[in-house]
Amino acid sequence: MSTVDRRGERPLTRQECGELGAMARLKTESWDAMTAAARSSPEHVSSMDRWLRKARESNPNLSDEQAGRLADKLRTEHYREMGRRSVQARRAARS
Repeated sequence: MSTVDRRGERPLTRQECGELGAMARLKTESWDAMTAAARSSPEHVSSMDRWLRKARESNPNLSDEQAGRLADKLRTEHYREMGRRSVQARRAARS
């Protein structure tokens, strides 16, 4: 199965080539570039912009300092929750 559109010689989208084509296309992608792009995204979990936005959504009347403190607490709590879930998953896998 080819993952290139013969008319325009452009890579096909996931929707155009289906799951097998998407997997074939991923083999040609630079995983380092994809990782760097994901980490630089403002939606990445380590991005403070994400947590500041969530803090502002929860209370738009916060000052910049208050929003920063709340964002830090939200991020910390997120990582604690992921740690708790990781422990639960490891325990479930052992039993």
